[in-house]
Amino acid sequence: MSKRRTRSKTRSKRGSRKRHAIVKPFVLVIAEGDTERAYVKALASERYDGRIVLKTPGKSGNASLKNLVHQAKQYNCRSSVKTGPVSIWIICDYDENTIHKRELESWVRSRECHRSAVSYPCIEYWFVLHYTDKRKPNNARDARRHLEEQLSGQYQKGKLPTGLVEKTDAALQHARVHPDAMAEDKVWPTSRCSQLPRFIEFLDSLVDRS
Repeated sequence: MSKRRTRSKTRSKRGSRKRHAIVKPFVLVIAEGDTERAYVKALASERYDGRIVLKTPGKSGNASLKNLVHQAKQYNCRSSVKTGPVSIWIICDYDENTIHKRELESWVRSRECHRSAVSYPCIEYWFVLHYTDKRKPNNARDARRHLEEQLSGQYQKGKLPTGLVEKTDAALQHARVHPDAMAEDKVWPTSRCSQLPRFIEFLDSLVDRS
């Protein structure tokens, strides 16, 4: 991780120091459910220490991928971080969303700043990868069961396991071995993996450049 940035200082004509506010990178995240929104919020505060702005518009509860794409179309990317989001991401699960995958693919390919991260079968598999790479869930129920095994049964959907974000680098190592996890041209995964590593690496690169 990059070191925390300090604010630059310049002297005014009277010799006093004038502070210039740092414009933080701004990314808009259209997230499927409360668990995804909680995860994005935790990343912003715990991994990036507030050095990046991650906004997750939308109401509580889950939304279909079709509705996520519709919502994403209401926003535009901007070339400058001063005027709007530099990128818009859709984060969702694979399960129950396959029927709408062509809509996601079309949206992603319509603009370079449109991106997505799909977890197959669900985001809980990405959480499992923070602890082990020895589990390959067949479905969402399996993924949640494997996660509960790692947490001794202490998992509640919509809330993050304590200390999860601290294990992000381990999860990245576990996930990178799968080609669908990192391939930028792969919108929809074809086998069990999570594409959240490319979301993390995108955010890391923004912070490193800021």
